[in-house]
Amino acid sequence: MIRVRLVANDVDELHATSAAIAQALTITRTSRPVPRRSGDGVSLYLHAELPAGTPPDRRTRP
Repeated sequence: MIRVRLVANDVDELHATSAAIAQALTITRTSRPVPRRSGDGVSLYLHAELPAGTPPDRRTRP
Protein backbone atom coordinates (compact mmCIF):
# COMPACT_ATOMS: atom_id res chain seq x y z
CA MET A 1 0.00 0.00 0.00
CA ILE A 2 1.15 3.51 -0.78
CA ARG A 3 0.09 6.35 1.50
CA VAL A 4 0.03 9.85 0.10
CA ARG A 5 -0.55 13.11 1.97
CA LEU A 6 -1.55 16.03 -0.21
CA VAL A 7 -1.40 19.63 0.96
CA ALA A 8 -2.84 22.44 -1.13
CA ASN A 9 -4.17 25.96 -0.86
CA ASP A 10 -7.77 24.93 -1.54
CA VAL A 11 -10.01 21.94 -2.19
CA ASP A 12 -9.99 22.49 -5.96
CA GLU A 13 -6.22 22.02 -6.03
CA LEU A 14 -6.57 18.84 -3.95
CA HIS A 15 -9.13 17.42 -6.35
CA ALA A 16 -6.96 18.21 -9.38
CA THR A 17 -3.89 16.64 -7.77
CA SER A 18 -5.72 13.51 -6.64
CA ALA A 19 -7.17 13.10 -10.14
CA ALA A 20 -3.65 13.26 -11.59
CA ILE A 21 -2.42 10.64 -9.11
CA ALA A 22 -5.41 8.43 -9.94
CA GLN A 23 -4.22 8.28 -13.54
CA ALA A 24 -1.01 6.53 -12.42
CA LEU A 25 -2.12 4.62 -9.30
CA THR A 26 -5.24 2.82 -8.12
CA ILE A 27 -6.80 4.84 -5.29
CA THR A 28 -8.29 2.54 -2.62
CA ARG A 29 -9.26 5.08 0.03
CA THR A 30 -9.57 8.85 0.31
CA SER A 31 -10.02 10.96 3.43
CA ARG A 32 -12.12 14.09 3.66
CA PRO A 33 -10.24 17.36 3.07
CA VAL A 34 -9.19 18.76 6.45
CA PRO A 35 -8.09 22.34 7.17
CA ARG A 36 -4.44 22.47 8.27
CA ARG A 37 -3.76 23.40 11.88
CA SER A 38 -1.56 26.25 10.72
CA GLY A 39 -4.57 27.72 8.95
CA ASP A 40 -2.96 27.86 5.51
CA GLY A 41 -4.47 25.31 3.18
CA VAL A 42 -6.06 21.88 3.44
CA SER A 43 -4.77 18.30 3.66
CA LEU A 44 -6.04 15.09 2.10
CA TYR A 45 -4.83 11.53 2.60
CA LEU A 46 -4.92 8.85 -0.11
CA HIS A 47 -4.28 5.14 0.09
CA ALA A 48 -3.16 3.81 -3.27
CA GLU A 49 -1.76 0.72 -4.94
CA LEU A 50 0.04 0.03 -8.17
CA PRO A 51 -2.36 -0.84 -10.97
CA ALA A 52 -3.03 -4.53 -11.61
CA GLY A 53 -0.63 -6.04 -14.09
CA THR A 54 2.33 -3.89 -13.07
CA PRO A 55 5.50 -5.96 -13.40
CA PRO A 56 7.29 -6.62 -10.12
CA ASP A 57 10.52 -4.89 -9.24
CA ARG A 58 13.61 -6.64 -10.62
CA ARG A 59 14.96 -7.26 -7.12
CA THR A 60 11.93 -9.41 -6.22
CA ARG A 61 12.10 -11.65 -9.29
CA PRO A 62 13.47 -15.16 -8.72
